[in-house]
Amino acid sequence: MVRWMSGACSIEVAVAGASLDARFFGSPARDEATGETLVPVYDRSGPAYDLDRSGSERMGRDIEAFFAGEREPTFRFARFEPR
Repeated sequence: MVRWMSGACSIEVAVAGASLDARFFGSPARDEATGETLVPVYDRSGPAYDLDRSGSERMGRDIEAFFAGEREPTFRFARFEPR
């Protein structure tokens, strides 16, 4: 598994067979109802990243977009996770 970080955002990438699977984590925030610190988790809207040049280029563009603050439609909110 590999993790990239930029500020409070991060991306975890793991090998899944012949492709890479990525999870995108937004900036943590305090849930006022529970007092917990939660992190929004986003999934990429589309297929996994193939282990070839086009998959690598697509992953690079997605990482750049996520760290630039883009979310929908490339990424879809999946859930909150405790930090």
